[in-house]
This record gives sequence, C-alpha cells and structure tokens, in this order.
Amino acid sequence: MAVLTLVVTARAGDRFTVDNLSYTVISEENKTVIFNGAASGAEKPKGKFIIPQIVANGSTRYMVTQIDTYAFDGCEDLTSVTIPSTVTTLGIGNNLFSNCQNLSEIIVAEDNATFSSFNGMLFDKNKKTLLCCPRAKESVEIPNSVTEIGFSAFLGCSSLTSVTIPNSVIKIGMDAFSGCSGVTSVTIPNSVTEIGSTAFSRCSSLTSFTIPGSVTLVGAGALSNCSRLEEIIVAEDNSNYCSLDGVLYNKNQTTLRQVPGAKKSYEFPNSVTEIGMYAFSGCSGLNSVTIPNSVTKISTSAFRGCTGLTSVTIPNSVTIIPSDAFSGCSGLTSIYCYAINPPALGSHVFNNVNISNVILHVVKGCETAYQEANTWKEFFIMADLNPQPESGIEGIMADGSDAPAEYYNLNGVRVNADNLTPGLYIKRQGGKATKVLVK
Repeated sequence: MAVLTLVVTARAGDRFTVDNLSYTVISEENKTVIFNGAASGAEKPKGKFIIPQIVANGSTRYMVTQIDTYAFDGCEDLTSVTIPSTVTTLGIGNNLFSNCQNLSEIIVAEDNATFSSFNGMLFDKNKKTLLCCPRAKESVEIPNSVTEIGFSAFLGCSSLTSVTIPNSVIKIGMDAFSGCSGVTSVTIPNSVTEIGSTAFSRCSSLTSFTIPGSVTLVGAGALSNCSRLEEIIVAEDNSNYCSLDGVLYNKNQTTLRQVPGAKKSYEFPNSVTEIGMYAFSGCSGLNSVTIPNSVTKISTSAFRGCTGLTSVTIPNSVTIIPSDAFSGCSGLTSIYCYAINPPALGSHVFNNVNISNVILHVVKGCETAYQEANTWKEFFIMADLNPQPESGIEGIMADGSDAPAEYYNLNGVRVNADNLTPGLYIKRQGGKATKVLVK
C-alpha cells in the first residue's frame, strides 16, 4: 500500500494557524516565521505564556524569529511572557504589550543572542537599552548599564509611582513614560542629553519637573497633557533652555516650548516669536489667551485639548494656523483675529469645535475676505475691531458692566439698542460678546 506524505509549500507572506496561534512566513527558504498572536476569533494568550521556538505547518518546521508589533494587543489576562532564543526581532516597546495591564514579567531565554531580561523587564542583549517594562510593575530598578530608555518603554505603566533614572542614562526616548499616570516624581540625572517627544506626556500626577543642565534636546510635547503639572524648572547652566514663571522656553525665550498643564493663566513675554508644537496641549484650566504680535508662527497642535479655552486673540503677524492648532478646544466661544487677510488654515484646525457657536471678531472692513474664505466663513463674523497698532500696544478696552453695550443682528450689522425687535442678537459690552434673545 502506498503511503502519501502531505507536503505543504508556503511562500513569504503566507499565514497559517497552529494551536489557535497565527504565524506569517518570512522566508520559505530559511524556514522562518513571525508570531502574530491569537488567530482570528481564538482566545488570546493568558496567564504564563511561552512563545514557541519551533512550529510545524504540515510536515514543514519553521523557526520563530520575529514577534509582530501587536501580537499581544489586548491580552488583559496575560501575566508572564517568555521569549525563546530564536527571536531576533520584536515589535517596538510597550506597543508590543498594548493593554496588557496585568503583565508583570517578561522572560528572555538566556541563550538569546539579541535580547535579555532583568527584574522582569526587557532589554537588548547588553542591557544598554531598556526596551519594555511590564505594565503591572509597581516599582522598578533600572540597572546602571542602561544608557537609553527606549521608545514607549514605560508607556501606560500606571501602577508606577516614582522613577529614579541612573546617571548612566543619556537618552530618554519618545513616549518613554507617556501615560504613567501614577508617577508623582521623576529625577533626571545630569547625564541625560535628550528627552524625546511626548516622553512624559499624560503623567497626570506630576506636579513639578526639573530639566538638568546636561539636556540639549527636549522633544515636542515632552510634558504635554500633564494636568497637575505646576512648574517646569530648568537648571541655570543649561545652554539650550530656560524657564520663566514655571514655563519652558528655548534659551533666548523666542520659542515657547511648554506651558504646564495646571496653569490657569499665561502672559507671553514680548520676546516670543514662535509657539511650539503641543505648547499648550491639555491646559484645560486656561480660559483665555492673547497672542502678542511679536508671534509669527503657531505650530501644529499648539492649543490642542484646551477644553476650558473660551477666548483667543490672534495678531496680524500670524499668517498661517497649522493642523490641529485648536483641535479639541470645545469651549471656544470668541476669536479676536486682527489679521487683515484670513490666515491660511491647515487640516482639522478647529476639530471638535462647534464653529457655529463661535463669534469671530475681525477688523472693520475685512469681513468680506473672511466671508469668502474656507472654514472662516462658517463662523459668526463681526467686523468690530480696529486695526492692531504696529507698536503692539492694543489699547485699553472696558470690560466691566459699566461699559456701553452695542447690539448686532445675526448678519453682523450694528442696530439701535433702543429699537430692538424680537429676535436673536449679539451684545458686545467692553471686551465681552454674548448672544441675547429679545422677546
């Protein structure tokens, strides 16, 4: 009787399933695969999970050399992961274990030539780069061998309360501690030269942060959306950055880098010409902002998520407002725009802002330009501003209840207050404009 042997021939990119786990062929010639995690519809890995070193598809055996970036996404019941010696490539940082809130340890086989583990954390082989800290960790000890804390290494480690970074560390990567909502204090040693973009964003328990003199680069939004942050302190000997009243600037105070999230008021120094990316992001307690006409550039997402912001003044010096600049400013009701020509708008500048409820105040005689400009024309436009003085002195405006009241119809035309007919009007008194209903 003839015996038939099933031979499965696969090509690079082909997927197959073994024991409810999914794999993708990297090379049929080298017999290597990517571990993708649970197969579609199958139960996700949980408890103490060991990634297979060798897996068979029919009569063909493959070596697992790579773990997909989202292989463990949403594995809420996963507590431990063991990485075999064959793995040479991993997904990046804590994205690999996204939403694995109960993961407490990562174990790497001792004979793995690329990666290693220590105290349940994942490192490169020589423990120079800390790659990933499990999200359930409540305390950590970073070894003195570490020179870099990698991209998103501590992302979402909300159980951590404090972090001490050894003075061997030179670089803190992008998103390294983002979302560590329980961290109340961080000590940055004088060895650190680089703090990556959004490295400490959404650390909602931080109240103070000190940047040492050694730091030469602070990435955009490094301390954005830190709702309790009251002050950023910069060492006096830092040659690239400085702080004034707890606010972060470049050394000569021409670029505003970061306003702490707990600030409820802010006044620009006249030296500022640029508002940096994410500079005000998450400052939900800020009620109004007056941008001086020394400012010529507003960066992407500069005011993103300032939900308490009701009024903003934009000077004639600003000609472009980039993407997401005021995205999420859901409380916005008034914009005072002194630009003679409508500033060019990037995408989603006013995303999640109810534009129809915002009064746009423009310079007298400029209303037609705004009524014809995309997006600007969707605001309720009032041409009631005088041109902005070149000196930057904007005059004194009465803002109390004793100031004379002016009334405008919904077309922006001023009407006699003594002869109002029933309907909806705009009342301007001093520096405040409100909608009123006359019955």
